[in-house]
Amino acid sequence: MYIIGFNHNHFPKRTISQELNLIQKKPRICDPNRRNQDRYLFLETILSIKKYLYISYIGEKKSLSSKNYPSILLEELINYITNNFYLLEKERKKSNKNSKDVFSFLCHLHTKTGFDIKNFVKNNHYQSFDVTWLKIINSKKNKKYTFIKPTPHIIKKDINFKNFISFWNNPIRYFFHNQLNIQLNSNKFKITENFQPSALDIYKIRLHITKKLIENKDTSNIFQYFTDVGLLSNDNFSFSFLEKQKEKIVSLAKKIYVINTLPVIKKNFCIKIHNYCLRGSLYEIHNVGLVRWKPKILHLNDSMQLWLEHLIYCYLGGKEKSTILGINNSKWNFYNMEKEEAYRHIEKYVSGYIEGLKKPLLLIKSGANWINIIYDKINKKIILDNKTKNKGYEKMLSTWHGNQYHIGEKYDPYIKKIIPILNENYINDIYQISKFWWIPILNYQLIN
Repeated sequence: MYIIGFNHNHFPKRTISQELNLIQKKPRICDPNRRNQDRYLFLETILSIKKYLYISYIGEKKSLSSKNYPSILLEELINYITNNFYLLEKERKKSNKNSKDVFSFLCHLHTKTGFDIKNFVKNNHYQSFDVTWLKIINSKKNKKYTFIKPTPHIIKKDINFKNFISFWNNPIRYFFHNQLNIQLNSNKFKITENFQPSALDIYKIRLHITKKLIENKDTSNIFQYFTDVGLLSNDNFSFSFLEKQKEKIVSLAKKIYVINTLPVIKKNFCIKIHNYCLRGSLYEIHNVGLVRWKPKILHLNDSMQLWLEHLIYCYLGGKEKSTILGINNSKWNFYNMEKEEAYRHIEKYVSGYIEGLKKPLLLIKSGANWINIIYDKINKKIILDNKTKNKGYEKMLSTWHGNQYHIGEKYDPYIKKIIPILNENYINDIYQISKFWWIPILNYQLIN
C-alpha cells in the first residue's frame, strides 16, 4: 500500500490554489463535467488541511504481484508536484533525479502483509498503525496485551438457573447476547447439487425420531413429514439416510423409555452464594438419580449441563449418580458427592459466571477437545509426555480450523470477534481456562 503524505513545511511557500488553478473553473450553463467536479472537490479537501494530508491506495496486487495505478486525479497530482516542486534540503535541479527524490519523499510503499513487523517501527514517520499496536510488537518483556476489557454492566443478585446453564453451555455467545445485546447471524447457506443435511438438521431429525419412539408413536409417515418441512429431499438417498438415523436412535430410545416409566419429582431451590442467590428448579429427578439424554455421540462439552444439575442435585441431598445418554452407547456418569463439596463447586462456577459477564470467558470446544486428549481419566492427572502433548495440540487445531466433516470454531461469528487470529497467547489462555473448568468434571466422571 502506498501512503502519500503532504507537509507544507517541506516545500517552497506557494499558494496551492494558484498551482492548481486549472482545476477550479467557473461553472458554465451546460451538462456538468464530472471530472472537473471531482477536481474541485479534491481542491477543497487540500485547502482544508491544517498540516498533513495522507492518501492511500493499493499499489500492488496481492496474488499476481503486478502494479496497481492510482486514480487519474491522484496520478495527475503526483506528476504535477514531482515536476514543479523540489525539496528545500536540496538544490533545485531540472532533472529526473529531482522528480524521483520528491516522489520518494511523498510516497511510501508498505509491505503486502498488513501486520508485518516493519510497519511497527516506533516513532517512524511512515508508521502505518496506531500507537496502541506498537505496545504489542515493541514490548521488551513480551507481555500479553489484550483488547478484552471488563464491561461496566451491573449484575443482578438473583441468578436464574436456566440462564446459568445457558451461560456455561456457551459463555462467549451468552456474553454477546446478554451483556452487549448483540446477536450475530451464524447461518451459512450453501447451494449444492445434492442435498446434504447440516449438523443442526441431523440433530433435529434425531431429536424428533427419539421423541416419537419414546412416546411409542407411529413413525411410518416420518419421512413424509421431514420432506414437507424441508429437512430432507424426496429421493432415495434421503430415505436411506433417515433409515440409518432410526437405527442409531432405537437403542437410545429403548433406554429412555424404560427410565421414563419411573416416578419423577421436581425440587425448587435458592442457594445463597455470597451476595448472590442461584434460584431455579431441578426437574425430572428419578429415584435412580438424574438421567438426561441427547441424540448424538457425546463429547466432553456435552456434559456441562448435567454437571451443573448434578451439583444442585447433590446439594439438595441426592444420593445417586447422574447420567447422560447418547447414541452409539456413549454416556457420561458422575459420582455423588457430599453437600459441602457440592456447595464449593457451585460457588466456583457462580464466581466464573459473574466474571464471564464482565468479560468473555474463552471456554470453547477446542479447549475441551484438547483437555480430553491430554487428561488421564483413570489416574486423574494431566499426561505430560511430548507425544500426548502433540496429539492434544493437533486435536485443538483440528477443532479450531475444522475439516470436511465439521465447521471449525474459527468460523463462529462470536468467537471470531474475540479471537480474530489464533496466536500463542490465545492458545495459552484456552489451555489454562480449559484446565480450570473442565478438570473438576473429569475428576468426577465415573469410568465403567
